[in-house]
Amino acid sequence: MFLLGLVISDSDVFVTIGNGEGDSEEFVLSPNRWKKLASAYRIGDVEEPVPVDARFYDEVSHAAGATRAVRDGAKLLSAGPKSRRELIHKLCDRGASRECAEEAADFLTRKGYLNEAGQAEALARSLLRRNRYGKLRIRAYLGSHGYTAAAVNTALGEISPPEWREALGEVIRRKYTPWPTEPNERRKAYAALARLGYTTEEVRSIIGRD
Repeated sequence: MFLLGLVISDSDVFVTIGNGEGDSEEFVLSPNRWKKLASAYRIGDVEEPVPVDARFYDEVSHAAGATRAVRDGAKLLSAGPKSRRELIHKLCDRGASRECAEEAADFLTRKGYLNEAGQAEALARSLLRRNRYGKLRIRAYLGSHGYTAAAVNTALGEISPPEWREALGEVIRRKYTPWPTEPNERRKAYAALARLGYTTEEVRSIIGRD
């Protein structure tokens, strides 16, 4: 097995490895990942084929997979907030190995691109503002998208009681003014508000009665 070619740019390193019999494979690595590999294997300029072993091939292949996962992950996060679990799942769907996907998620977290607590709060506020969802509905939504319990609790705790009351009050004013007096209609109203994530006690605190 031989290192046949090496092309280095500011953003990419193209590494070509072949078996010496005409078959070759090209990998794209980030400059930082290649720098570490080149240092570990003491590789400089490649002016002629350089013999390499299977371990080198495996490390180059992994570095290329991790590079691709990081870049795909950054694009996914730029499109909208995602939990670590959701990001890993999407990267695996795109062909990344589980190891590379997890490595990418860790890297993006260290660099600040993936911030579960902050993204969960932004999503919670969006659901409150646009959909007028209550705590229970938002908690379920965030949980279903892979946010940890700690991130969800932090996000919900950042929204003040007046903000929750204002959202619920707006729903009631738009849909239930006046508040139903017929028992069956009241039950339907409570059920509809429960589906939005509000408890009976929260509703009663707004309408001031059963």
